[in-house]
Amino acid sequence: MISVIIPVFNVERYLDECIQSVINQTYTDWECILVDDGSTDGSGDICDKWKEKDGRIHVVHQKNWGVSKARNRGMEEATGDFFAFVDADDWLSHDYLSEMVQTSADIVVSGYIVEQGDGCSRVCMPIESKVFSLEPKFVADFVELNQLFLFYAPWGKLYRRSIINGNFLRFPEGCSYGEDLQFNYSYLESVSSISQVPVANYHYRQMGTGTLSNARRPDSFFQDYAQWQMLRAFYEKHGLWLQLSK
Repeated sequence: MISVIIPVFNVERYLDECIQSVINQTYTDWECILVDDGSTDGSGDICDKWKEKDGRIHVVHQKNWGVSKARNRGMEEATGDFFAFVDADDWLSHDYLSEMVQTSADIVVSGYIVEQGDGCSRVCMPIESKVFSLEPKFVADFVELNQLFLFYAPWGKLYRRSIINGNFLRFPEGCSYGEDLQFNYSYLESVSSISQVPVANYHYRQMGTGTLSNARRPDSFFQDYAQWQMLRAFYEKHGLWLQLSK
């Protein structure tokens, strides 16, 4: 079973579409954990409404602790063999889960479509179906996934619950930038196989210049440099710090 974990905070405008896209999945062996992170609009009520409609949907209401703590709470409540994260203002194509669950790799990485308010879109996805490991002979495959920014978010992937819980992995709390990348690279430390799926069934809604991810930060250089140091250390540890990686 796949546990679909959705942190929810003041997204009543988009939440119905997001949850409906989970309901519409052709793969039906799932549960959906909605973590209402102290919403002050109608998002909490929308979560409860969907819980009454479908028994596979579970709702947690908590104080506003931030997206990392909401995801961590979702993982604590989840019972599936695999975890899939979805942001509450995004949505899924109907075969999103079915396309990724066909492999037995430790992490499955697929693509996404950037949906912008003016109707424009951009597709980022792997170019071929492949399963590989973190070895120097596969450095080009790993670099490509990073060049496509496919490890910079938790969505677009399937994670093994046994790896997350067995290594006590959680999203870093109290961190406003780069927490997703930290989580993904902590997870990658414990995988023996990576599967890339050349589809883009995750629809990422780009909200514009007012969002946290697009905001200008006075410490942006230091944040980016810290991430670069983390990536370099990972590459060096796994023998991947080759010319292509550099």
